[in-house]
Amino acid sequence: MKIYKILSLVGLVGTVLTTTVSCKKDFLNNSPTSQIPTEEVFKTTQGARAAINGIHSIMFESTDHNAFGYPSIALMSDLMGGDMGMNRQGSGWFVTAYWYRDVNPQGTGNYMWGFYYDIINNANHIIQNIAGAKGTQADRDEIKAQALSYRAWAYFQLVNYYQLSYKSTSLAVAGTTRFAVIAPATPSTALGVPLYTEPTKIAKPRATLQEVYNQIIGDLDTALLLFTSSGNTRKDKTQIDIQVAKGIYARVALTMQNFTKAATMAREARGGYPLMSKTELTGGFNRIYTSEWIWGSVINAEQSGIYASFISQMDNTLNGSYASQQTRTMSVAFFDSTNAANDPNCIKRYAVDDYRRGWATKDSILRVGRWRPFYAQKKFVTQTANTFIADFPMMRASEMYLIEAEALAQQGSVPQANTVLAEFGVTRQPSYVATFATKNAVVQEVWRQRRLELWGEGFAFTDAKRNMATANTGVTPVGGVYYGFGRFIQIVEKTQVAPASADLIFKIPNSELNQNQGCIQNPL
Repeated sequence: MKIYKILSLVGLVGTVLTTTVSCKKDFLNNSPTSQIPTEEVFKTTQGARAAINGIHSIMFESTDHNAFGYPSIALMSDLMGGDMGMNRQGSGWFVTAYWYRDVNPQGTGNYMWGFYYDIINNANHIIQNIAGAKGTQADRDEIKAQALSYRAWAYFQLVNYYQLSYKSTSLAVAGTTRFAVIAPATPSTALGVPLYTEPTKIAKPRATLQEVYNQIIGDLDTALLLFTSSGNTRKDKTQIDIQVAKGIYARVALTMQNFTKAATMAREARGGYPLMSKTELTGGFNRIYTSEWIWGSVINAEQSGIYASFISQMDNTLNGSYASQQTRTMSVAFFDSTNAANDPNCIKRYAVDDYRRGWATKDSILRVGRWRPFYAQKKFVTQTANTFIADFPMMRASEMYLIEAEALAQQGSVPQANTVLAEFGVTRQPSYVATFATKNAVVQEVWRQRRLELWGEGFAFTDAKRNMATANTGVTPVGGVYYGFGRFIQIVEKTQVAPASADLIFKIPNSELNQNQGCIQNPL
């Protein structure tokens, strides 16, 4: 963790002030954000709730043009997942992710470590101090549950990027130097990340991967109990509630191959969130109140970051956006069956009656003396022409359907998995049927649907890692992640990253290593 940020209340309380008391100039003048003590923030549950809102703001806070909260990390992930391209170098933002150089770390990869630990640090302050806040027990329980959920989510994200997948047979382990090596290992012997559960200025070495997962599960179990005892209803979808916590739990359980838990949590997380209609599917993915969005970030005019924003990187039609200079593209193989052979991991793509075909427009570019086709994305567009306003989805019901279907199939419940998959699929493709005969067939279809459905939402890179680690499940694993493939309009072409490659593990920033001498660097 960046030690200079631990115990700093600038990020925590600074956001508290802007979210709840920014109009009270006397309060601002009397208590500068760099001097407000923790006890003042947590005198009441109102102050503690403002601290939670501060974490919500971190989720989309813009600090640079490749560092605008979680959406920037999601974009990096998809650019490294093989299904997102760009038609030219343009402004140069996110090209390092595209070339797999962010793992070194560079660009957004360098930013990511501090982003997640900022969330953990702020959550730790809330968890430690909420018990003494004046207010109702219901409010204290709900606020603590949100903080625990955020901490669990942040640690899960960290180990997804700074280690191979939980069920990989080879993992990064301590070597004879300060650099880790990849070797056969279990989560109990593999490296996780430094584990902090309370505010501190003392740096810690990396915990084991199992210790981090134990903390994640413990936090989520406690959060679910507290949400239940609280009974509070969240104000809006930017807040974490019990269903969001269950959705996070479903993701974690699926990665750990606890398929019974994953299916249950996913089913309960999606309850009351109907799948999107055709109109909603093709409406621009920009409004948090869309029916199946379970959790998201509201990005309004004040919070958009303008050019330093997700929508600037995605909406090719937005005047002045980075995407207008560097078109964000979807795989040609998503649309053209003639190009299926170029993608051995995912042969069958959007059917002719699949509504999601409306997520891109066919175009072409002159490259190496010949015209080559590409599909400019239309899935994400701004709410209003010539603005940079567009909300961002953090969790949708469709993801939960796909987790449930996979988890059921992995347990051997193929008919039940087909039922769940068909319920989802027919909302995307009216002619869709799910009559898969084997566990492997269902799981492969779920993986295909995840690539089609969740494109651009930050799952591509970590999904590829997880799908390479399917030992002892009876499912054919993914043989590698492809990026810059020949049919993409990309600068680097036909490059494969194999399972257990060091390129699948992000390197810890030098700023952390310099301050934390006990922290082991990942394999180079």
